Formats: sequence, structure tokens, C-alpha cells
Amino acid sequence: MTPWAEGGVRAVLARFLGHQVNRSNKRANKTDSGRSNAVHHRGLTPEHTRQARLPDQPAAGGRQVRASSRSRWQSRARTARWGAALLVPVTVLAACSSGAGNSAPVTETVQVTVPPSDAGGGSSTDAGATGTGSAAPGGATGGTGYPASGTGASGSGTGASGSGTGASSAKPDASTAQSSKPAPTKPTAGKPSSGKPTDPSAGAMPPVDTSKDTELWDDNSMVPHLFFHSLVVDPKRAFSDQESGAGYLDYMVTQREFGKILQQLYDNNYVLVSPHQLATVQADGSIKPKPLKLPKGKKPLVLSVDDVSYYEYMEGDGFASKLVVADNGRVLNTYTDAAGTTKQGSYDVMPMVDDFIRKNPDFSHAGARGVVALTGYNGALGYRSSPSEYAGKNKNLKQDIATATKVADAMKKEGWEFASHSWGHINFTKSSVDRIRSDNEKWMSDVAPIVGKTDLLIYPFGADISGVAEYSGDKYDYLKGQGYSFYFNVDGSTTAWGQWGDGYLREARINVDGLSMKAELDGRKVLDAFFDTKSVLDPARPPSISGSGS
Repeated sequence: MTPWAEGGVRAVLARFLGHQVNRSNKRANKTDSGRSNAVHHRGLTPEHTRQARLPDQPAAGGRQVRASSRSRWQSRARTARWGAALLVPVTVLAACSSGAGNSAPVTETVQVTVPPSDAGGGSSTDAGATGTGSAAPGGATGGTGYPASGTGASGSGTGASGSGTGASSAKPDASTAQSSKPAPTKPTAGKPSSGKPTDPSAGAMPPVDTSKDTELWDDNSMVPHLFFHSLVVDPKRAFSDQESGAGYLDYMVTQREFGKILQQLYDNNYVLVSPHQLATVQADGSIKPKPLKLPKGKKPLVLSVDDVSYYEYMEGDGFASKLVVADNGRVLNTYTDAAGTTKQGSYDVMPMVDDFIRKNPDFSHAGARGVVALTGYNGALGYRSSPSEYAGKNKNLKQDIATATKVADAMKKEGWEFASHSWGHINFTKSSVDRIRSDNEKWMSDVAPIVGKTDLLIYPFGADISGVAEYSGDKYDYLKGQGYSFYFNVDGSTTAWGQWGDGYLREARINVDGLSMKAELDGRKVLDAFFDTKSVLDPARPPSISGSGS
């Protein structure tokens, strides 16, 4: 592994962990399980604490590393800018709410479809301005620069064995590198099946309209990739929460913000593409770039959403509670407002993107939507559907599995794809191959029957199994043998980074959240390749923008 320099982040980390302990105590009376899954969520995920130092805070040892990306199709060196990283393993015991229920009591059910963009000023707790935010739920949300190697936190978490009760916290102290230039404005001239483990790329996307695809993208490993978490629907509840409000400010965006980001991505000529439109996995396991032809002037963009489980800890904090298939066949959310009224509509990233593409079909290349990264320990898509966690606890387990499968099937028909985010949100950098194997077996047992087997792996915490060196060794051999061919870490310091291997495509993702937007306003220039940060900010945010500065 490439060594990362240390920096001063312990004080901020301690503050976040203090918030989490308070929150866990507050929720302790809801749990019948001793697990501590909530500790790396609730706005305080280990990977969330891996935020990098802002540009005006030079990190010790920050440097450029030359990344080599070689294969039979490509042999070239690229420069990847890395922030120095400080690993701060911390184990925190916390109680996690559990039980069979999936939502708060329903007083009234109202069909509400939230528009994909915001016409008004202010935030709404119900069906007001739409937008998105990177949520705090355990996905890899980097700050100003996760190293693409994903040197993440260690810790027992809720590991595959189910014995862990702690959370790990690792936090690179900063990206000192300047951002790369925006993705070129003028490029030079299927998805998983349900249930059984079949070829994930079979029957993928609708055929490409070659009458409009006039330019060939130069390098499919250098396609920008933005990621979010579930959106804050009610900023008042989320941001004012004494225990978790700072974390939500740091690691999430609101519906209003996401709606504006979507519009600006579209106005800036980005078009959504699927990882499976970038490369083809051959019968022998090797991977080959796939010609990516786009309309003239368009730029490809991969979008992903982490931790779409609507974790137990999020209940009552102003987020959607689950995904459902509406009477018209659309995938929507249920959301319970502060008054206890449950509504159905577009309250999270996936339905909002679907809404936007219905109005702007050219925002999607050949039917592409985005990638949904799932863990398993709290079930999937808002349903407590994991037998290894809920057998004997959730009396509706079989029905939840069936309903979640129905939702996943409807999402795949819409163009969404699913990735493993590990079952227990483990750190692949620190975990042994045996722990990775045990965790993956649980994911295959609990989650794959719902969403289908996948060849996409999105590392929790961005914690990759290698630095810039090409993949090799026992971890890669195991993961490749399990069918994973596309790997995604986190690097918020550059607009794109990628690497071709003989059997894989590896790419970095950019977090979009309060911390990254604050860093942008403080001088880092990465997000401005995609949207204007100042203009998308929700007025519900405090002047500090993120929770770390409040």
C-alpha cells in the first residue's frame, strides 16, 4: 500500500464520536439487538470522518503519485493527486435500533410526487423543492480528498461474522493537491438480473441511438463519477438534531440542493452513463473497453448512491423511510413528516432522477440511470430483509424479502443497477481475506437474492485493496473469483481517476456533501466542473455550510 502522511484530525473525529454516543444512548430503548451498526451512520460514519483538510490547511507529506494503468489495450501513466491520510481506528460501542417495523405510524396517506427541481426559495419538509443530498448512512463520503487508494478506517464494525460491535474511524487529513481540469467539453471522436446469480451484464441497456451518437469518448477509465447518500427531506429536523445534526450537515445534501445539482449537470452537458457502457467483461474474465459514443458536446457521468437501506437510525430524522412500487408501476418513496403523516412521492435520489429523465430524456445515455450501493445488515431498500440479522426478529421477514425484490426488479427495469457495498460496511483495506470472504458470503445470501448478483463493488469508506499499484494478491483473486470486475474507491481531489487492469476497471468517485461543498467555497475547485456550489446551497444550511464549522 502506498503510505499516507499523518495530519491533525483527531479533534474533529472526537467531536463526531461524541455526537454518536449521545445518539446511540437516545435510541437504546428501541433496540432488541446489541449491534452497533448505527455508529458508522447517523452522520458519523467512519468513512465520513475520513474527510480531507481544506486547501488552506496544507497536509503533511502531501504529494503527487504517478498511477500506472496498463493492459493489453492501454499502457499509459497518469498523475493522480492524493491527500495525505491519517488512520485513526476508534471503536465505539453503541446500541442500534432494530425490530420488525419499517416506518413511523401512519396518520394519513397522501400521494405526492415531488417535482424534480425547485422553483421556490426555502426548504420543504414535505413536497416542496426537490434536491438531493449525500447522506450520512455509512457510504463512502469523502471530504476534500479521499486518497483513491482508499486507505480507510479499521475496526470490527458489524463484520460478516456478526460478532463485531464497534465502528472504525479513519480520516485522511487532507488533499493538498489542486484539482484537475474539468472533464473535456468535447470528447475526441447489461445490468444484474434478479434473484439467481447470473451474468450481471446480460440484457443490460436499451440499444444506443447511433444516429445521435457522433463522438467517441477518448478514455473510458477517465469518466467522472459523483456519489450521494439518501437525501435530507426535512432540513429542520435533520440539521437541528442535537446529536446528529452536525453529521447530517457534513455528509448529506438536501432535496432542494440535489434538484438544483441535477439541473446544472444537465445544463453543463453531462449525460448519465452506466459502468457497463464503459467496458465489457469477456468470457475468460478479462475486461475490454467498450466504445462510448455520445452526442456532440456531451460529457459522460456515472452517478451512484450509497447505503440505500434507510437504516434504522434514520427513523424520525427527516428522511424517506423506504422505496415502494406505486400503483402506476413507478418506484417512489414513503416519507413521514414531522406531524406523523405518511406520504408517497419522490423523496430521494432514485425517484428524483427518474422524474428528471422523464422530462429530459437526453440526460440518460441509452437508458442509464445510476448505481445503488447496498449493505445488508439493516436489510435493503428500507425493508428489514436480511435473514442473518432479522430471522426470529422480524415477523414479516418473508414479505419484506418479497416486497424488496419487487422494488429492485422495478428499479432495474427503469435502468438502475446495484453494487455490493459489503454486508457489514467493512473496511477492505484493513480486513483480512477471510473476513472479506465471510462478509461477501452474507451479502450473497441476504442481498443478492433481492437485487441479483453484481460485478460492481463500491468500497465502504473508499477503502480500496490497493494503492495506485495494479491489483494483485489474495484479496483481488478472491473478489475477482466472485465475479467483481468494476471497483470504485473515493478521491474528492480530482474530477476523474481510473485504472485499467487485465481483469478489472477501477475508478474513483467524488463525494457531494456539506463538507465537499464547503471545501469548494473555501477554494478547492473540483465540483465547479459539474455545478456552481454557491447557487445550489439550501438556505436551510447555516453559514458554516457543514457541521464541522458550526
